[in-house]
Amino acid sequence: MKTAASILSVFLLFAAPAHGARAQTVIHDDFSLARLSQKFWFVCRRPENVMSVVAVMRPGGGRAARLIAHAVKPRVLGLDEYLVQERHGGCIDPRSKYTPDGTQRAEIWEKRELVQPFGTETWIQFDFMVASPPPGAAVPRLVIGQLKADGDHSPVLAQRFTGRTFMVTLSQDNDDPERHPDDKDCRVIVAHDASVLARTKGAGVLAGSVGHDPRDVEHAPPIGPGAPPRGCKRDITVDARELLPSPFDKWVRMTYRIRPGIENGLLEVWADGRLIAKAAGRIGYRDGVAGSQYFKFGPYADPAPYDLKAYLARYRRAPTCAQLGKPSAPECGSR
Repeated sequence: MKTAASILSVFLLFAAPAHGARAQTVIHDDFSLARLSQKFWFVCRRPENVMSVVAVMRPGGGRAARLIAHAVKPRVLGLDEYLVQERHGGCIDPRSKYTPDGTQRAEIWEKRELVQPFGTETWIQFDFMVASPPPGAAVPRLVIGQLKADGDHSPVLAQRFTGRTFMVTLSQDNDDPERHPDDKDCRVIVAHDASVLARTKGAGVLAGSVGHDPRDVEHAPPIGPGAPPRGCKRDITVDARELLPSPFDKWVRMTYRIRPGIENGLLEVWADGRLIAKAAGRIGYRDGVAGSQYFKFGPYADPAPYDLKAYLARYRRAPTCAQLGKPSAPECGSR
């Protein structure tokens, strides 16, 4: 009979990663415990969120983290939730006054002891599902799943949602000489679902006036009223191959091979065993090079008129594809 320790485990590996000499930690979390693992996750408790582990109906069965950001304050936090030892801005902790920041958040973050130096090549794999927004609801800016680096910037890698649209973006410094001084982040779309094609057909909403594929460049603000958006992407190539599947009310397995880097960054995006996109070049921000990178999952959004709900199951992080465990054969094959 398998013990919880054999299912929920951390393995220290003594082979040095490609960029950095210290050992990497392999994380396998099947959410088999009664509550979120304190070994793996910092739970960002706030009055609007409820986060728990529940049994779910998905291929292979098992349990998952259920992360809910309520539209209204649902409860008073318990004493144990105030007594957490790790501190993060925007989350409740026992030694500082919590100040609402105008967002809805229900996130779990990799523990501080598990963060990696910026530029570490790592594989991340997980199953996730997002509850569909109510028909006709105004859907906010929403991120569910991101690789964050130190510094006050957008996530280096992010799963972004608007309405029922699903996109994966990378970020870099905005070096467009005509950008607004406050627009310091450039987001590059590397993958999207079929709804983006329908939404942008003939409109050039994402492509702008330079005729890029909509998977190529997301934004820079217009130069003036009525002007088309400008492409802000620099020093990066995107090889978009297939469309992303929709994770709304359906389980999707995402696999990322990611190495942030100002000169030699790389990314591979897989969904349900299919290679969706690749990118190479400048990934991340220059002022984050000396810092760390870590994974976060859960709804993070501007205020919404409805509850935001997401599920995370079978989370894996490892320095090589083979160490993700089965099933990961398509991702580990030749590319």
